[in-house]
Amino acid sequence: MFSMLLSAATVMLLSMTITPSTCLAPCDLRVKLSVEPARDNQKVILVLDSEESDYYRLSELPLNEQSPKTVNIRYPSVPAGAFTLTASLVKHDGVTTTAATVRKSVVVR
Repeated sequence: MFSMLLSAATVMLLSMTITPSTCLAPCDLRVKLSVEPARDNQKVILVLDSEESDYYRLSELPLNEQSPKTVNIRYPSVPAGAFTLTASLVKHDGVTTTAATVRKSVVVR
């Protein structure tokens, strides 16, 4: 029961939205990432990946107590394919918690 409560509390520390939901390639994806400020937050790792192509982007955003709660990230000219965007919150003690995963499809016509 303790681990379930810990997981629920952790998920609330990080949230993410991605727009647009579908688009024509090449497409600019916009991510709105919200991180609840905390002294032990070290960084957020964002990975945009596709199993269908060689497209892979990794971004690390350093955090501290004065970091803005909301950050906007832009991925320009994303090619066609199905993508997974994963945000992971890393604490100063080295513990990584994956708190949000969004699946994104980019359509070519």
